[in-house]
Amino acid sequence: MRKKSLPLAIAFFLAFSQSALALTFGGEVALRGTVQRLSEHDLIEREFRNPKTRRTADFIAMCFKSIGLSPVKGAFIHPFQGGANVMGLLKGTGDGLIVVQSHCDSEGAGESASDNAAGIATLLEMASVMRGRGKLTRSVLFVSFDGEEYGFAGAQSFMNNPPFPLKSIDTYLSIDSVGRAFGDSPSWRFFCAGSEFCNGQRMVLSTRPWFVQLVGTDIFGNRGSYALFRDQKIPFLFFTNGRHRDTHGSGDTQEKLNYNMMYEQVDYLSKLVASLAMAPMRFKVAYAKNPKEYALLKAMWTEFKPKISLLPAPYPFAIPVIESRLAVKRPERSDLVQAFGLMEIAVTPWVTTEALAVGEARRCEAAGDKGGAVRSYQKALKASRTKMVREWYIRHIKEIK
Repeated sequence: MRKKSLPLAIAFFLAFSQSALALTFGGEVALRGTVQRLSEHDLIEREFRNPKTRRTADFIAMCFKSIGLSPVKGAFIHPFQGGANVMGLLKGTGDGLIVVQSHCDSEGAGESASDNAAGIATLLEMASVMRGRGKLTRSVLFVSFDGEEYGFAGAQSFMNNPPFPLKSIDTYLSIDSVGRAFGDSPSWRFFCAGSEFCNGQRMVLSTRPWFVQLVGTDIFGNRGSYALFRDQKIPFLFFTNGRHRDTHGSGDTQEKLNYNMMYEQVDYLSKLVASLAMAPMRFKVAYAKNPKEYALLKAMWTEFKPKISLLPAPYPFAIPVIESRLAVKRPERSDLVQAFGLMEIAVTPWVTTEALAVGEARRCEAAGDKGGAVRSYQKALKASRTKMVREWYIRHIKEIK
């Protein structure tokens, strides 16, 4: 008698569930295993508005449940138009809430290991570590936002329909693009932005490992969902290792991650969140002052200046100008921001190509050269690695034609 096979959908579900439950949390091996799982064929497609990304939400939800987190309002998965956020709660003994977040979507170019499979692995490992410790005063909400690469859609959905009163959030901590050093530098730096808006957080951050570097939020700009929380006067911290040549590209693969340093970061972040959750005072937004990142940026400038000199014109022409401004005792904030911006351009060549093409397109538009503008925008479209920006190029090219 011929043995009946399981229906495909049921077989897939069982295999998927077992692979999630088979993951163990604890150490570098666990981080590597989670990143590897997110890079497998059924989870690798994590673009916003791609129906297949629901599998990633299911995977994270099963991990939250396996770790022992509680669902929020009766569910781990919270759908919204185009995507789904995943939330798991570690209940505290008192009032107040710490939100720890890392986004689950990607630009769809290969594994997207550092941006942001490694971020999700960090989030899950932190949840596991903190679940194994004693009770905290404040509750900790672990969240995976969808649509971060598409205008912070998941974060916006959270703000529009908060599962807890926004005023109960003492700190919003966001983790993005981790596991590879900025510009693939031999010097490991874990940037932390946001402390300039809260003296209480600055006190907690005063004791930190050598690799954690405080920087002003203006150095990065509004590139993370933390901007939405800042606008609601919620204290926030943004942690990242920064960009590299493979950001949003097919070369962002799991074997290029530094799992040892990733776990060092997990260990630090877990202790930091525990300190924030046990702090006797409530944190409030009150602008203090920017951290002293001058020495950090000057050292980085020395390291990355050779790469800037290899960029196409006009970027190298800015080198002597920036150097003269960094040489003074107290550089202007705008000079520090510009220096960091040039370094980011130097380590992400595709940004250079796109920016130059857009500049040429705008000059053509101003001169009434529609053909030249279309060709330049098409070049920018080809270079861009950001879905929302590519969609804008396509619409604008049609408008010009």
